[in-house]
Amino acid sequence: MRAEANRFQGLRLVSDAGLMAMALVLAYILKFKRAMVQLFFFDMPGGTVYSHAQIEAYLDMGVAVVLLSVLFIALLGGYRPKVGVMALIDEWVVVLKGVAMASMAIMSLTFFYEFVPESRSVMLYTWLLGSMGLCLGRGVWAMIESLFLKKGFGCERTVIIGAGALGQNLAERFLLYPTYRRQLKGFLDDQRPEKWHYHLQDDRHYLGTVSELERVCQEQSLTEVIVASERVSQSEYKQIVGYCEGNQIAVSMVSEASMAIPGSVSVMALDGLVFLVNKQVSYGGGKVMKRGMDVLLALLGLWLCWPIMAVIAVMIKGGSQGPVFYRQERVGKNGATFQMIKFRTMVHNAEPEGPVYVSDGDEDRYIPGGKFLRRFSLDELPQLINVINGEMSVVGPRPERPFFVSKISENLAHFPLRHQVKPGITGWAQVNGRGVLTRQSDQKLKYDLYYIHHWSLVFDIKILLLSVMVVLRGENAH
Repeated sequence: MRAEANRFQGLRLVSDAGLMAMALVLAYILKFKRAMVQLFFFDMPGGTVYSHAQIEAYLDMGVAVVLLSVLFIALLGGYRPKVGVMALIDEWVVVLKGVAMASMAIMSLTFFYEFVPESRSVMLYTWLLGSMGLCLGRGVWAMIESLFLKKGFGCERTVIIGAGALGQNLAERFLLYPTYRRQLKGFLDDQRPEKWHYHLQDDRHYLGTVSELERVCQEQSLTEVIVASERVSQSEYKQIVGYCEGNQIAVSMVSEASMAIPGSVSVMALDGLVFLVNKQVSYGGGKVMKRGMDVLLALLGLWLCWPIMAVIAVMIKGGSQGPVFYRQERVGKNGATFQMIKFRTMVHNAEPEGPVYVSDGDEDRYIPGGKFLRRFSLDELPQLINVINGEMSVVGPRPERPFFVSKISENLAHFPLRHQVKPGITGWAQVNGRGVLTRQSDQKLKYDLYYIHHWSLVFDIKILLLSVMVVLRGENAH
C-alpha cells in the first residue's frame, strides 16, 4: 500500500517539475515573443518582438525555478499522501504556497545577482501559469489515483471487528475517502447492529460473527483486520493476532475510549505508551479571519441573492396567510439565545401544542411552495442577516431550539459542548446527512464536535463546496 502511494507521489513530483518548466517557457513567450506567435499562428500583426531577450538565460534560471518550487512544495508536505475530505483542496493549498514562495525567492534574487534575468514580469507570469498548471496537474493525478483506489489497487482489503459506533465511524471514513487506501469488505460482530450510520444505511456489510474470521479472511483475501470493539476479550484478541500474524495479515486495535467525547481526543506517544488527550479548542487569530470571511460571504450572498429573496417574499405573501419571515429562538455561542430568521415555509402558528420536529414523510403543514424552499435551503437565506449581526457564522453547528437542547442533553451530557462556537447556516453534520441526522442527535454531535476540534478556513471552504452539491441535489431535506 505504501509503495503504491509513494509511486503516485513520485509521479506528482515529476509532473510538478515538468509543468513549472513549461510555465517558464510560456511566460517567456508571453513577455517577449507574443507578437511573433500572433503573426505565425493567427496571421495577426501587432506588438513588439524583443529580439535582444534570448531564452537561454531564462532556461538557466528555469533550473532554479523548478528546483525551488519542488523543494518548497516538499517542505510543505506536498509529496506526502493527503487523506480525508476533499484531499485535493489540501494539495492545491500546498502547491499554491510552494509556487508563491519559489517565485518570490527568485524575484528577490534579481535585485542582488546579475546572472538572474531582470524581467520580473516573466517571473510573475511563471508564478500565475505555474500555479494554474500545477493545480490542474494535481487534479488530473487525483482523478487517476481515485480510479485505481476505487478498483482496490494499492488498498488494504480490510474487515472491521465490531459493528458498533466506533467500527461504523471507521467504515464511513473508508467508504467516503478512498485516499485512506482501505477497501472495506465488511464487519464481523457477534451482535448484528440494530441501527446503521447514515453513510452505511443497511446491513449489507455484515459478514458474520467473530468466530468466522478465518472463513472471511480466506474468502475475501484480507490483508488487514481492525479490532474496534471492547467486547473482544483479551484471549480472543490473542487468537486473532496469532491467526493474522501466521497468515501475513496486518492487525490493529482502535480504543473505544476515543469515543468518550467524539472528535475531541488526540493521541500522544511517550516511550512506547499511548495516551488519549482531550484537546482544547483554540482558534487564536483564526477567529478574526473566520469573522472576516463570514461578513464578506454574507454581504456577497445578500447582494447576489436579493432578487431571489424578493421573489420568495412575494410567493409567501401571495400564497398564504401570515408574515413572510419566521423568527425562532435558537441557542447560540456559550448557550446564549438569539432570534434566527427564516423564510416562513409552514402555515402560521404551525406548533399550537409546542415544539415538534418536521416530519420527513407525511408533513401537512407546508404552505404552497414551502417544501420546495426547504428542499433547496432557500428558506435559510435570511440567516445571512444573523451572520452580519454576529449571532451566527456561515459554517458551524446548526443551532437548536432551547426545548430540544434541554431534552437532548438529558441523554447526551456533553451535547452543550457544541455551543463553544457560533452556530452556522451550514455545517459538517449538514453535508453528512442533513435532515436525516435531526433525530440522530448522537451522530449529529459527533460531526459537530469533529468540526469544532478540527476547524480551519480550508475546512470551512470544503464544507461550503460540499453544501452546494448537497443542496443542488436536494438530499434529505425536511
